[in-house]
Amino acid sequence: LAEDQEWVDEQAFKIALTGGVRYTADARPLEEVRKEREKCIAEPGSCPPGHMQPFGSHRPADDITIYTPDNLPTPAEFWARHIHSPQPAVFRGLASNHPAMSLWTDAYLDQRVGGHKVKVEPKVEERVSDHCARKRKGKWVDSRGVAPHYVRPCPKGLNVDAENDHQRVFRQFLKVYQKEPWYVITQTPTELNQDVLVHPFMQCAKRDPSWREARPNISSTTHFYEANLWMSYNEGANFSRYVIHS
Repeated sequence: LAEDQEWVDEQAFKIALTGGVRYTADARPLEEVRKEREKCIAEPGSCPPGHMQPFGSHRPADDITIYTPDNLPTPAEFWARHIHSPQPAVFRGLASNHPAMSLWTDAYLDQRVGGHKVKVEPKVEERVSDHCARKRKGKWVDSRGVAPHYVRPCPKGLNVDAENDHQRVFRQFLKVYQKEPWYVITQTPTELNQDVLVHPFMQCAKRDPSWREARPNISSTTHFYEANLWMSYNEGANFSRYVIHS
């Protein structure tokens, strides 16, 4: 509802007719959104919490628990406070004693896993093309080539075919990542797992008894799905920037 937001052309919504009601991309009735915006401009006190304020101002901030390597929670405390509860936490210096902190140089990574293929993405991301619709063979589709539930055409001039991610041999990435606008976001190669510690408080696990009874031959506890490796070079104007996404 930012005052300088440009409203999408009405014609763009005519292709999203549902029972005669036009909808925005987030499935809200278009007229409802327009009225809300008009009221906000006319009566600033009626604007939604956080309007024209710093990101996150739409509700009171949560208290944040801060931990240090000398003051870590037990597995039970971690589970209760930060898994079953939405309490956010910061673990300062947690990786300071990981072998990776002293071992991971470009030369080391090249020698250990340089031949692996890794996923790379642009350092300055635009996520619009991930979600807006474009026409292919006369039909509206999203970035996956699938017909979207709600059609919001891509902005004019947006290169929807630009390469947003691809795979590259890690050794090749290491040669150019300080100059080219790419960063690595990939599953951590197995050979590097020994360089990253899993602290005791993160090793707690639980599974509902009914699940255990139904699958007696499978591990009855939760587990880490995967560990990801992020690697980027940031200096001056060569800096990573991201839009907010889940």
